[in-house]
Amino acid sequence: PDPLAELRRFAELVLQTGAETVAVLFAGTQLREDEGQRPTQLALELARRGIPVVFVYWRWSPAERCPQDQLSRGILQIPVDAVLGSPGSLATAFAGRRRIALFEFPYPGFFEPLAVLNGAGWITVYDAIDDWEEFHRVGQALWYEEDFERHLATAADAVFAVTAPLAERLRGLGAGRVEVLPNGLSPEIEAVREARETERGEVTVGYFGHLSEAWFDWGLVTAAARLRPAWRFYLIGYGQEPQWESGLPENVV
Repeated sequence: PDPLAELRRFAELVLQTGAETVAVLFAGTQLREDEGQRPTQLALELARRGIPVVFVYWRWSPAERCPQDQLSRGILQIPVDAVLGSPGSLATAFAGRRRIALFEFPYPGFFEPLAVLNGAGWITVYDAIDDWEEFHRVGQALWYEEDFERHLATAADAVFAVTAPLAERLRGLGAGRVEVLPNGLSPEIEAVREARETERGEVTVGYFGHLSEAWFDWGLVTAAARLRPAWRFYLIGYGQEPQWESGLPENVV
C-alpha cells in the first residue's frame, strides 16, 4: 500500500466526520499496546476523546509494515520515511482543522517536517520522554545530536517533559516554558484478566524495563542468582543481549 494515499483517504474521512482537531505523533516506536509506550498511550487516549490521530511510526527497513488495525478507533499508522520523503503531503492535509504535531523524540531528520508544519500553521510540540543524550552516551540512540534537540526545544510551540530534571535540562538548552507532564495510568491496567501463580523464592526479585547491557548489569544478576539459589529473579523487558540468552541460572526467569 501507498502510505501517502492512505493519508489522503484518512484526511478525507476526517473532514467528513467533522472532527475539529487532528493530532500527529512522531514516535520512535510502533503502536503496540503490549509495550505501553507513552506515544502509544497518547494516541489511544486522544482517539478515545474523539481526536483522529496519525501515528508516524519508526521502522528500520522498508520491509517492516505495521498492520493498519487501528482505523476503527480513528488512528492511521504510516511509516516515518513516508513523511520524511514528502513532509508537504502531511502539512497540507486536514485543512481547516486545528492541527497538532507531537514530536516524541528529537530525531535530526525531523528538521524539515518541523519547519514545514510550523510554516503551514500547525501547533508543534516537543514531548521529551527520555534523556536522549544519555542514551547516546551509552551507545544507544546513535542518531542523537544535541544541536537539533536544542532547535526542536526552541522552535516548537510547546515543550513538555516527563520529569522535572528533564525539564530543567531542556531549559538549559534554551527552551522557554517547559511543562512537566508525568506519565499517567491507563485504567485498564488494573484489570487482571488471568491470575498467574508465580513461584516465590526465599527472596523474590522483580525487574521491569530495558535489558540492554548498556545499563543493565547482567553479570551482577547472574552472580547474585548463583550465590543465592533459594532466591527467584523475574526479569521483564526487551533488548536482551544475545550472550546472556544461555547460561543463566535456573532461578532467573
